[in-house]
Amino acid sequence: MKLSHPSTTVITSFIFTFLTLPSSITSQIFQRSCNKIPLRFPFGSDAGCGDPRFHQSVTCNQDKLTFTTHTGSYPITNIDYTKQVLYISDPSMSTCSCTQPSKGFGLNYDAPFTFQDDNIFALLDCSTSSSSNGSLYINDNSKLSLCDNQGSPICSFLYSCRAISYINLPISTCCVYTPVDLGPAFEMDLQKLQCSSYSGFYSFNGRESDPNSWKYGIAL
Repeated sequence: MKLSHPSTTVITSFIFTFLTLPSSITSQIFQRSCNKIPLRFPFGSDAGCGDPRFHQSVTCNQDKLTFTTHTGSYPITNIDYTKQVLYISDPSMSTCSCTQPSKGFGLNYDAPFTFQDDNIFALLDCSTSSSSNGSLYINDNSKLSLCDNQGSPICSFLYSCRAISYINLPISTCCVYTPVDLGPAFEMDLQKLQCSSYSGFYSFNGRESDPNSWKYGIAL
């Protein structure tokens, strides 16, 4: 289903530029795979395969397909070539089954990727000194909120998860992050935002009120 909220199992969409490439290149499809995930154009596991602009971001090493940015390396869980979406998981992300500290997530500014609109990012355990009624701000002067004021139901559902409820945090420490693309820097710096963790998902999986069923990760 199409999510109505700004997005956080971070999902990011990769940009295909077939129209700008010679037809002799775009017609190539490499039938190789990595960890049972097919590798097709523009991706490739070897030099000379795929579009070189994607080589630094997507790699296959020891049968592990990985997406790499300046914030870390993340397992690729699936690639939907029809929808042109790449799905990744962040091992440091909090979900309904596990809560843990995280530094955040960011895309390289020059990478040929962008975030899918269906991503939803929820910042967790945010300092009350950096927020007011659950709203983080760009700075003290502008008071431009970085939180979706319609995101409280998502925070309530997340904070009802057993792993998160054990911490016994008030809902005011949760923020559904408004910039779907993480802002002009494509960055979610949790230290700067004074939040200890985040959760990301790209689908309610048809069960909006059941966070155990959501599809956690990031869609690109």
